[in-house]
Amino acid sequence: MQEDLNATSHSTEELIEKRQILNSVLIQQMKSMLSRLLSKVRSIASPFRSISMSSSIPSMPPRVYCWRRSRRSLRASFDDKENVSNCIQLKTSVIKGIKNQLLEQFPDIETWLNHIMPKKDPVKIVRCHEHIEILTVNGELLFFRQREGPFYPTLRLLHKYPFILPHQQVDKGAIKFVLSGANIMCPGLTSPGAKLYPAAADTAVMSADSIEKVNKGIGIENVHYLNDGLWHMKTYK
Repeated sequence: MQEDLNATSHSTEELIEKRQILNSVLIQQMKSMLSRLLSKVRSIASPFRSISMSSSIPSMPPRVYCWRRSRRSLRASFDDKENVSNCIQLKTSVIKGIKNQLLEQFPDIETWLNHIMPKKDPVKIVRCHEHIEILTVNGELLFFRQREGPFYPTLRLLHKYPFILPHQQVDKGAIKFVLSGANIMCPGLTSPGAKLYPAAADTAVMSADSIEKVNKGIGIENVHYLNDGLWHMKTYK
């Protein structure tokens, strides 16, 4: 009887030891998978900064918000076959006027404007549905606007020239919502931010002081973000 008990005890200890080894292996595998996932996320959207235009351009007129409300369906399939109405090459006089408007909206761009829009390179306006216009140079999408409203720089341009606009970091927990097109709430702007690449071009609803004092409701309207239709369009020729 004692031998049977000893054998049973030994068998139980072996089973426990095997389970511990298996659990250890599973934990290591999960850590490895999580590490790879985090690396992939960082490569896509790091370091993140939500871009605020409040100090660079005038307040966006109410009509522009129409695109904010309707853009979800547009972003889902934004490409040159379905969304582009036509494309026109601009005359020198028109280009000059647009450059003056850009300088007025974004004073910090003055030194670099001739690099962004070289004088001899073809400048075109790509007209899309929803009254959206995209300014391109050599096929590269640089700025966009709606209904003759203010220009917004594309995120690809901001990645090259991040100083064009002031930036606002957001709470780490808000990143996934911003990357899905959500507006940025005030509490997400007043807590410690995450240091990542520009991931959204936005327009401020409140001033910085109001966001800090009120600390509730929408602080910044999301206009253009990583992996939306405009981001995936990349170029147009």
